[in-house]
Formats: sequence, C-alpha cells, structure tokens
Amino acid sequence: MKYRLYTLYRLLSSILLTRGIFLLFLVQQKKLTILQATTCQSLYFILITFFEIPTGYIGDRFGKSRSLMFGCILTFLQYVGLLLSPPKIIGYIYVCVFFEALGNSFFSGTESAFLYELLEKDSNEKEYLDLNSKIMFLSSIVISLSIFIGGYVSEVSWNYVYIPTIIIRFILIIVVLKLSRYEIRNNDINKRENLNTSFYLLKNSITYTPIYIYILIITSICLLDGFFQTYFNFNQIILNSFFVNNRWISLFFSIMYFTGSFAYLLGNVMHKKIGSKKSILFCIFILSIFYFLMSFNIDIKFFIVLSVGVCFIPEIIYILTDIFIQKNIKSDFRATILSIVSLITSFFASAYYLVLGNIFNNFNHFIMEKIFSICFLVIFILGVLFMKKYKGI
Repeated sequence: MKYRLYTLYRLLSSILLTRGIFLLFLVQQKKLTILQATTCQSLYFILITFFEIPTGYIGDRFGKSRSLMFGCILTFLQYVGLLLSPPKIIGYIYVCVFFEALGNSFFSGTESAFLYELLEKDSNEKEYLDLNSKIMFLSSIVISLSIFIGGYVSEVSWNYVYIPTIIIRFILIIVVLKLSRYEIRNNDINKRENLNTSFYLLKNSITYTPIYIYILIITSICLLDGFFQTYFNFNQIILNSFFVNNRWISLFFSIMYFTGSFAYLLGNVMHKKIGSKKSILFCIFILSIFYFLMSFNIDIKFFIVLSVGVCFIPEIIYILTDIFIQKNIKSDFRATILSIVSLITSFFASAYYLVLGNIFNNFNHFIMEKIFSICFLVIFILGVLFMKKYKGI
C-alpha cells in the first residue's frame, strides 16, 4: 500500500502542464524579454542554492513528509501567484520565483530519500534502482502527456494551463497527508541541538572512503546535471528562434519526456550489463558527437532528432549517478546530503542560465553547440584518465 501511495504521489506531482512552455509563458503572457525570462530562471537557481541545505535539514530533523507538505503548499501559492500576476510587472514574477525556489527545495532530495528509507525499513534497499527507475519511467510518461496537453491548451488560453495545475497541487497536499503515516521517525536526530555535533554526524553519514574522492565525484555530477537542466529548458528559446509555435514546442518536450522515460529502464540494463562507470563515459562521448553535429546549419528535422538525443542521454547518466550517491550515505542525514547535492547543482545551473542567455543574445546557438561538443570531449578524456587512476571507484 505504501509503495502504491508513494507512486501515486510521484505520478500526480509529474502532471506538469507548464513544463516546456514556462519561459514562453513569461515572454508571451507576461510580456517579459528573453533576457528577463532567463534572468528569472537564473534567480530561481540562485535562490534554491540558499534554500537547499536548510530545507534538507528540516526534512531530516522534523520529517520528510512535512518537508513534502511545505513544498506542495508553496508551489500551490506559486502557481496561483503566476496566474494572477499582471503583465510586465517583473516584481510579481520575482515573488513567485521565490515561492517556487523555496517550495522545490523542500522536494529535492526528500522525495528520493523518502523512497530509499521506505525500502530500507523493509530491508529492500537493493531494490531502489529497479523500483526508482520504474517510477521515473511512469513519471516521465505522465510528464510527456501533460506537456503535450499544456502546449495545446496554452494556444487557447493560459488559464487552461494554470487552473488545472493549481487543483492538482491541492490534491497533492491531501496525498502527502496520507503518505505521512508511513514515515520513519528518527528520534535521535531530533535530540541533536549542537551544530558542531550535527556537522560531525553529517560528515560521518558519508560511508564512501576516501571522502574527498566522493566529494570530487559529486561535484562533477552536479556540474553536469546543472548543465543538463539548463540546456533542457533552453530548448524553448532555441526552437522559438526557428519560429516554431507553442503546440509544436510542447510536442517536442512531450516526445523528449516520453523517450526519456525509457532512459531510466535502459540505465538499469546498462548498469547490470557493462557497469555504471563505462555507461556514463560512453554517454558523455556520444553527447560530444551529437553537439558537434548540431553545431552545423543542418535541417530543422535532423536538429530536433539530435536535440531529443542530447536530452535523452543525460537521463541515463542521472539514474546511474543517483544510485552511487544513495548507496554511499546513511539515512540519518540523507535528505540533508541530497539537498547539498541539489544546492551545488543549482549553483551551476544559475550560472549556466546567465551564460547561455548572453551567448544566445549576442551570437547564436550554433556557437553554443560547438563549445558544448569540445567541453564534453574534454570531460570524457578526463573521466577516462580519472577512472584509470582510481580503479576502485
């Protein structure tokens, strides 16, 4: 029952009608410039960087279900605020961005930590990758369908996008209330008041040795993940520059999520067949090739196919790196550590948004793709050398 309820929560939270068209909403409905819209996204990642650790600590200290509840309430208020905010008044948008960043910081790390601990309670933590990949597969299909619907109805009215989203967020609050009864309560953590003691316990919650190698790997993962998140959303602006309308842009994102859903299952298979390390390096090398091909003035159809590819491959990397992070930390500070990971990712993403926005305004996306191709080739070479030196990873 608890796994079904958790799956229901994940599927409902995956109904994201605004995903794939949010920047277009700011530009078309709220009359912001492209630079203002990308600045809002950059502000979002800057804010979430500051919120990640405190909200993760709240999840470990006061309960992960409460953390999820705060997130649901704040994102509910965010969607209401965006719907009611007047055009061209960017101050209102900034307030909504604040609620979005704070709300999503309560989700990040907590959702996966909650699932891992449910399994751990039943001594089934080895099933985490298998179960999580299946849930993410279903979630991606739901996101895919909701994106397509969102893009379609946005051309009729943006109200048809945001009002159903607000209703779903309210239903999520009720689901989280029911899910809270299955939460594992750690009374020992609630008694730890000394900050130095908490920091010591946090450090010792990392089971991987040497710890500096673990930190280096996590930072590299965050560097990549921050870029993947940024480029994924930036496809809205790139496709809009080809004069593609909202409906087709939403179809593009819908296809990306649908195909991406199979990436989680494929990642699980690759992990079993050739191992996570070889799989990740192979994916990075393929990304370098894809970006190189996209850097030429090719046919729009071929460009879109490659774009789907460069958004599909990072999902394989994500599912493989997630299990590495989860299995090397203890449950006491799991949400806090995962929030730190999200913090570092958000920091990089905030910088990427500013960089990509400025490059796009002053040059074009072809130059961006050339730079990305070179960067991923360098990352691949460094990854091979690193793995040879530290074979035990």
